[in-house]
Amino acid sequence: MSTPVTVYQDKSHVLCNVDVAQPIEKIIKTLCIEQFNIQEPAALYALRLLDTDELITDENLRRKIKENERLKLVSSPLIEAAEICEKLGSNDDRVLKLATFSLQKYIKEVEFADEFFKRNGIKSLIDIINNLSGNTLAYALTSMQNLMEHDHGWEELGFDFINKVISILVKQTLVNICRPATAIIIKLATADKNSTTSAIKSYGFDVLYDAMIKQPNFFTTLVQRLSSADYVLCSNSLCLINALMRHVSDHHWESFMDMMIKLKVRKAVALLMNGVHGDELSKQLLEFQSLFVRQAYRWKRTQVSLHIPSHKAMLEELWTKANLSDEGGKWRKIGFATEAPKWEIQRVGYLGLENMHGFMKKDIDDYQKTILEQYNRPAERRCPFAKTSIEVTELLCDYWDV
Repeated sequence: MSTPVTVYQDKSHVLCNVDVAQPIEKIIKTLCIEQFNIQEPAALYALRLLDTDELITDENLRRKIKENERLKLVSSPLIEAAEICEKLGSNDDRVLKLATFSLQKYIKEVEFADEFFKRNGIKSLIDIINNLSGNTLAYALTSMQNLMEHDHGWEELGFDFINKVISILVKQTLVNICRPATAIIIKLATADKNSTTSAIKSYGFDVLYDAMIKQPNFFTTLVQRLSSADYVLCSNSLCLINALMRHVSDHHWESFMDMMIKLKVRKAVALLMNGVHGDELSKQLLEFQSLFVRQAYRWKRTQVSLHIPSHKAMLEELWTKANLSDEGGKWRKIGFATEAPKWEIQRVGYLGLENMHGFMKKDIDDYQKTILEQYNRPAERRCPFAKTSIEVTELLCDYWDV
């Protein structure tokens, strides 16, 4: 199956036929000897598409080499990886900028990546991320993002690197830096021991947690970027929030979800839903809703306990903000049937308590007015706040199948 093509090499080019039924190694060897009189081993060379620079391999050979296709004979990925690794060790900022720019593309190729890992190029890449800024940092982060698409080679990224990327995510404002930094954290968050999508399972929420809390504005920044004008940054930020919600460990679950509530992430996502968005953002919005329903189910199954300080504080605040006298008991006055509210609320668990507390916090004056209005009515005409809240929560859970 000979296909007519044009092959370029340095400043010369030839018109020739390529037999796409042969292995790529044999095709390259034939071109080197018969067309360009190259005496060096054919293993030092590779074929790429002239227009897109895509590497031709045995897997894509028949799909990519069409009639009259333009190809170029260039250094093999092994040689390119060796050259770029050497350049990444340079002290010249211009050399580093050009090397990281090229690395973004080449690191996606398995052949290049394998040689890059063998030469410990990842260490030089991390050094650049730690020490440089501007476009070079953006290129280096994108290279790391693309590198992490491989199923090996990044199993031992240390805490210092993780801390640095999270710091970059918080402190940098340039979109071309924040986008790959966010994507890297997503990859680390999903690479936990229970992952079904990542071959590497040495990271996850717990590994990221210490670095996240060292940056007090991390979660605030993440939620703020949901309103970014940059579509990809907005989508990536929501994707990271989803990844953290999906992979949060039991140990940190309650504190993490409390933080999400305080930062009003649901409101930010609701505003996103009202806008125009593409397929990827739509996918993330649906994922968020699914995860939130899952979290709501978990809240419902979490029993309220006076031994948990946050639960006790929320119940006490419901009482104190009602601004009533506790003479003659207190919990019946805000709508419970007994003076043992935790037993009544167990039907809807922590979800019911959170809903009541959220209503109170949203408008304390309205809450006080509602409580006082019902308290002053005859018992047979009351619509007790607590009892009503529990019933409404249960109805909504049934409706949404929580």
